[in-house]
Amino acid sequence: MVEFKDGIECVIKSCDEPQLDRAIDAALSQTIPFERVSNYNNIVPEFKAHNTILEKLQYEWAIWVDGDVILLSLIHI
Repeated sequence: MVEFKDGIECVIKSCDEPQLDRAIDAALSQTIPFERVSNYNNIVPEFKAHNTILEKLQYEWAIWVDGDVILLSLIHI
């Protein structure tokens, strides 16, 4: 059985989107940071990308973000 670490991992799935660098920078600069930000680029077909990502997850929780999405900063109240 896999032992996951406590925390949230941000997984960015991409295929060389033009704004990929901005997407990664936005994930890395969240007000409340993720424990890990990882990018999986150009893994096709999609089921193979999902399986690869699932095999490499390290944290109990994950948020999946497409490479063309720019996350807004999370605000903790």
